[in-house]
Amino acid sequence: MARILIVDDDKDILRLMQFSLEKAGYQVELASSGPEGLEIVRANPPQVIIADVMMPEMTGYDFTRAVRAMPGLENLPIIIYSARFQAVDRQAALDAGATDYLPKTVLPPDIIKRIRELLGDETAAGKTSGQLIGFFSLRGGVGVPTLATNIAVALALSRKIPIGLSDLNPVAGHAGLMLGLRPRRHIYNILQNPQPLSEALIRQQLTAHKSGVQLLASPLISPETPGKHTIEAVVSEMGNLFPFTLIDLPHAFTPSLNGLLNNLGKLVLVLSPDVPSLQSAAVAMQMLTRRGFDMERVVPVLNRPTPVPGLAVQTIQKTLRRPLAAEIPFEAHAVTALNSGKPLVLYASQSAAATAIARLAVTLMK
Repeated sequence: MARILIVDDDKDILRLMQFSLEKAGYQVELASSGPEGLEIVRANPPQVIIADVMMPEMTGYDFTRAVRAMPGLENLPIIIYSARFQAVDRQAALDAGATDYLPKTVLPPDIIKRIRELLGDETAAGKTSGQLIGFFSLRGGVGVPTLATNIAVALALSRKIPIGLSDLNPVAGHAGLMLGLRPRRHIYNILQNPQPLSEALIRQQLTAHKSGVQLLASPLISPETPGKHTIEAVVSEMGNLFPFTLIDLPHAFTPSLNGLLNNLGKLVLVLSPDVPSLQSAAVAMQMLTRRGFDMERVVPVLNRPTPVPGLAVQTIQKTLRRPLAAEIPFEAHAVTALNSGKPLVLYASQSAAATAIARLAVTLMK
């Protein structure tokens, strides 16, 4: 049962919200001020916080900043709920670290709907795991990290919900660079942690991007000592935190990948329009078939990293014996976007490539 903390100095609002949320099956805790709310959060963090703006002792903005400063709570969903509804008020809330901003004119059913979205369709009856979507190629240089990162951002922006992104490249993964982040925390801090694997342990190692993407980064250099936990277990647990978790997979059928396959809702198989890449994609599909993977979950995507036309789409589809789910055209600004630390869907949002990526994101949600 998810716990919701409501922080508001208006007793009538507290009673109304408590009644509505408990009727929906949630456990509700109340606080009439920011300091009181912070005490509750420190003692036992809830799954979602709803906070008013204008309160005695501490504003909702300051309360949100204080929560964000607590270790491991950087990504805790916080909804600012206020009588103010100007654009400047919403921006102030988001700048303070709020996940969303809702005016008090919004009815309780709409608030409950938003809570369920933030929890990844978690309801009082129990939590439903989100979908894991892997991005894979046996050949490097075809744009797997680029697609995984940009689609994660596109999903977060379009759905307005947190999206998980896990970089499983063992050395010098690029997801952090593409997001303009310099993560100090990474997956090996979880793998080697002696504590029992938990959602809280994973949240402590996530790095937040302003789009709503929550990155579980790879280290620049992976430790040589074995970990206590497996990559499969960590990614599976991470899938419980978000409605969608995208995974940048290594370019080989490693033991970890073999363990992850059965948990993937979809596997995006990325290739470029050249013979070596097409051969690698065909071999990958054969190996997936031998491992008993449901080939209906494979999503072939053609990415064009250079302006050279390369192989015809008909040739590629004939070789793979299935249609392409998407074709991402060459984008001249892609390198500039990468060097600036901005995903292409933010740097050149109206470009043909960004548009194709956004359409693919919609396809993957189905």
